[in-house]
Order: sequence, then structure tokens, then C-alpha cells
Amino acid sequence: MSPLVMTLALLAGWTSFLFSAWLRFRLMASGASTPEPRWDRPVERFKRLMVFALGQARMPRYPIPGWAHALIFWGFIVLLMRSMMLWGRGYDESFDLWILGDNPLGYLYSITKDVFAFIVWAAATVFFTFRLVYRKSQAKRMSHHWEAYLILVIIWVMMVADVIYDGASIVIAQRSGSALHQAPAWSEPLGQLAAAGLSGSTDSLLNVLRHGGFWTHSLLVLIFLNILPYSKHFHVVTALPNVFFQELGPVGRLKPVANIEEAEHFGVGDAKDLSWKSILDLYTCTECGRCSDNCPAWTTGKLLSPKKFTLDLRDNLYERQSQLIGYSEPGVHVDTSPQGWIPWNEQNPQGDKPEEDVTELVPGVIPPEVIWACTTCRACEDACPVFITYVEKIVDVRRNLVLEKGEVPGELANALRGIENNSN
Repeated sequence: MSPLVMTLALLAGWTSFLFSAWLRFRLMASGASTPEPRWDRPVERFKRLMVFALGQARMPRYPIPGWAHALIFWGFIVLLMRSMMLWGRGYDESFDLWILGDNPLGYLYSITKDVFAFIVWAAATVFFTFRLVYRKSQAKRMSHHWEAYLILVIIWVMMVADVIYDGASIVIAQRSGSALHQAPAWSEPLGQLAAAGLSGSTDSLLNVLRHGGFWTHSLLVLIFLNILPYSKHFHVVTALPNVFFQELGPVGRLKPVANIEEAEHFGVGDAKDLSWKSILDLYTCTECGRCSDNCPAWTTGKLLSPKKFTLDLRDNLYERQSQLIGYSEPGVHVDTSPQGWIPWNEQNPQGDKPEEDVTELVPGVIPPEVIWACTTCRACEDACPVFITYVEKIVDVRRNLVLEKGEVPGELANALRGIENNSN
């Protein structure tokens, strides 16, 4: 392998990713200075992290895609060590993370890695099937965009490339009597299967396949890493902290309004009014659509879609990045606008937003009807696998409309007037 090429690839890949992640962190830190104490009850937070993030406890509520996602997640944890191992082999072909060589622990990891490589490949195939074969039935819930297909292709190709690398390496080692490959056959089922298929190949072809599989896997990991901050797959990075920092207060309890006589600003009327935790929520949305699927407003034909509400907030935040942190990313942002959604206004087939100042969330980004359609039942939050809060954001936008702009629906205005006049 080539140490120089590996060094350049790792430097370029990680430098680019860390710079993008730093911009996202700065954007999150630019949020309103609203106190967000999220370090309390650390033991309970850690338990919930293990159950709901690492254990994927909410995913099987949608059995087939849920289990497929959980298996890919667990597979990536196992295969992360494989990627690190391959990066190391760019410098030393015998590199095995120091402890996973020709020993029982190494053999155990090897067979585990092969099993999960097949599982991840199969799970990615399941998602391809859902998106290609059952596209229409999933259109209302899922976002159909090329970026999702690209990620699935990357995952699928990485698994295949890894097996080809192992198979070609086994045949080459057998022919040369090399000591680099002494693992028993049972510990590398996929590699042995690939080796059997490649046993009749020429030495030159085997060398090409071995290097091709190695570099394909090694570089695709870095490419995947750099797609994350600009796509819905940023949740790969943010989901665990979002679950850890979730709200642990009584379910349904809203934060009190600031002292009306002293406060200068109420609620959320602009992206800059969002707290750091609210912005972390926006980063973490997986676009799975479970929130909207369980929302009584959305399922009964109202304009409110918790998923679309969240993504419109996120996209507006990204559009405002240059104003909020002084740095823009021209031509970098991956468009993840959904295909197949019912637009905000069914009379507007293009789903165009009102021609308003995008610094004002309502109506510049989100129609007022959306904000007032929420019943605050929190069905969306109960369904979300990464514990995004929707109701709190919607209520904060309502507070801004009522307390700063004096904008309320007619029915609510009558109720408020009755309370003011008659105390009931």
C-alpha cells in the first residue's frame, strides 16, 4: 500500500470534516443564550443513552425498516474498527489494531466483522427495496432524494469492497505462503467465499482487486464522513448527544414565559432565537417521517407536518449561517428537500413559500396555519427515535406571535378576551 497516498487522504478527509463540523458547532453555539441545563441526572441520561441510542429501543416500532436501521447502526460500530485497521494498513500491511491479529480475539472479531458486513449489506438492500419498489406507499412519510440513495450505494459498495479485499488477500497469501494471512477459514466466512470465487484469477487481477477493494473501502469512509454535515445523515454524529441531552422534566410541561415586565423578547421569531439544544434537534432529524405519521393534525389533513416544520427551520438556519456566524458555504450544502410531500398549501402544487423576509419565521418560512394546527399532544415526540422536541418550538413561535406581534387566530382571540373579561 502507499503511506503517502494514505497520509494525503486522511489529512484531506479529516481536515475537511473537522472544518465542516466546527462550522456546525459555531452555528449551534450562536443560538439564543437561553439557559439550557442539560448535565443534571447524569446516571439517568447515560441509561437512556444506552437504551434508546445504542440499544435503538424505539426503532422496532416500524418493524422492517426499524430493525434494518438498528442492524446497520450496530454493524457500523463493529466495522468502525475495520476502517481504522485498513487506514493503518496503508502504512503497515500487517496492522491489526495491535490486539486483533492471529489470536482468539482477532479471530472472534474477524467472524463478527464478516457477519455484520453481510447484515449491513442486506439491510441496505432492504432500504433500496423500500425506496425503489415501495416508493409510492412510503412517499408521504419518507423523503425521496438522491442523497439518500448515494449513502446507500456507499454503504453497499463498502461492504462488497471489503469482502473482495479479503478474498483476494487470502488467495494471494495462499499462493505465496505469506505469514500475513494465517486466520482459520471459519473466522472469515465471506472472505473464504470470495477467495473460492477468485481462485482461478491471475496474479495481476488479484492484485488489482486487492488494492481496489482496499482503497475503495478506505476512501469511501472519508467521503461518507464529509457528506454527513451537509445532509440528514448528520444524525450519525449528533444523535447520541441529542439523546443524552434530552428533556427529563415531566412530560408535557412547558417552560414558563419570561417575566413580561422585564423581558425584551419573547419566544422564537427568528432562527437566531433558537437555543443550542433546539439547533441540535434540527441537526439530528433523520427525516424518517415518524413524527408526521403519528401527528393527528397531519393525518387529518391539516397543514402541520412536524417533519416539514423541523426541516424548514433547519434549512432556514443554514441559509442564515453567514449572518449568524459570518461564514457561508457557497455550493456546498446538499439539497435534502423532500420529494413526494404534500406542499404547505394544497392549492399551490409547487409548494412555494410566501414571498416574505426569511428572517421572520412566520410567515416568511412557515405559514401561520401550521403553527396553530398543533394540539400539543406530543405524539410526534413519543414517536421520534432521537428525542427531538417539536411542541416546545411550536409553542415558542406562538408566544412570539402573541406577545410581540399580537397575532392570534380569531377563535383564540375570542377565548382570550373572554378570559380577560370574565375570568373564564
